[in-house]
Amino acid sequence: MTPKAGNSETPVKSCSLENFENQVSPPHGSNVSADDPQTSLAPTQRSPKDINGELVQGIRSLTMEMSAMRVEMSQFREQFERVLGAVDAANKRMDAMESRMAKLEERPSESPECVSDLMATVQQLKLDLNDREQDLLASDVEIGGLPEVKGENVIHLACLVAEKLGMKLEQTDVVSAERVGPPRQLVEGHGGECARPRLLAVRLARRALCENFLRSARVRRGADTDGFDIPGYPSRRFYVNERLSRTNRHLFYLARQEGSRLGWKFVWTREGRIYARRRPDSNAYRIKTESDIRKVFI
Repeated sequence: MTPKAGNSETPVKSCSLENFENQVSPPHGSNVSADDPQTSLAPTQRSPKDINGELVQGIRSLTMEMSAMRVEMSQFREQFERVLGAVDAANKRMDAMESRMAKLEERPSESPECVSDLMATVQQLKLDLNDREQDLLASDVEIGGLPEVKGENVIHLACLVAEKLGMKLEQTDVVSAERVGPPRQLVEGHGGECARPRLLAVRLARRALCENFLRSARVRRGADTDGFDIPGYPSRRFYVNERLSRTNRHLFYLARQEGSRLGWKFVWTREGRIYARRRPDSNAYRIKTESDIRKVFI
């Protein structure tokens, strides 16, 4: 068998060097060299659609933030206007007060008249209160000069005084009876008698009883305690008068002092009112205040 001889004339599918380079070389216009190992890992470019979406989203967020800021600015403007209104109102009140003060300072001549009117009003109120207090004592009498001993029965003592004056008075006719004023020290060796007995205030059940009591005392002026059966106590003269309010009591004392000094014959009370007369044939004057004493006793 004869060996195969080389067939140099057999056509061979040739692969040109140019085709091989075209397959290996990068695309035309690429900056990546053929020797760069990272050529196959290059990131892909974003599309214009994605970029437009992000821009739209950013613009929308910015618009919402501007709307919220606009609302906050509107609220702040309203609050600021309210504050300005309150400040303006306060300034107006201050201006009004300063104006009134200036007017008062410009009228000093009217001040004494205002004070005089106020004093007159206060004096009238005092008189009204004193009259009300005196009306509450319309059924009361005061008995002075009665001995004050420890453990005494003041209601029984009031009934003894009425009997001495020729008046029948039951214990049920007496609403209350008590010594008025601060307690006083008793003198030893005189049956426990007080050196200077306090007044005995008696409140009767009816005003008619009070008037009858006072009328009987005026008729039997000078009656004493003889027959009261108080051991160790000598007979002593007692006095019955209307019970006066504190203001009227002080006023009556001042009127008697002034009348005695000037020789006035009569200073008395009737139904809680104070009267004075120089002589039996002269006019009677009513005394309401201390200023009346200076006007009457001249």
